Amino acid sequence: MLQKKTKFALKKLISNLTGYNQKTIIEIPLQARFGNFLYFFLHCYIERQKGNNLYILYTKTMEQWLLYFPKLNDFILFPKDYSKLDKLKWFSSFYQVFNEDFKQDDLNNFIRDYLLKGEIKSQIISRSLK
Repeated sequence: MLQKKTKFALKKLISNLTGYNQKTIIEIPLQARFGNFLYFFLHCYIERQKGNNLYILYTKTMEQWLLYFPKLNDFILFPKDYSKLDKLKWFSSFYQVFNEDFKQDDLNNFIRDYLLKGEIKSQIISRSLK
């Protein structure tokens, strides 16, 4: 355990000395699907609002959803793009508990800023005009 803490502290020190903006990257389970993804994206959104540099590690199973909601790509980091200075961690929660992991305002703002500004919105509008 001490070795892990020392490694993290050393990464943080090097990041500070070099000016590198260290990222925390959550690795999510491969069996996660769209509902789970939304909670992870919401969690990233909330953490970013707090000033934390949080990302989700890309998995092939999220690819189709990123096509429909392209703004969610803001939260994705591809394996080839993270640095050894970044902190990669396995998920510890699904961040699904209302009023604990997120509040109503967090959810509303996330939906407005990241889901309704994507491809789905334009498809819904164009269908309703027909």
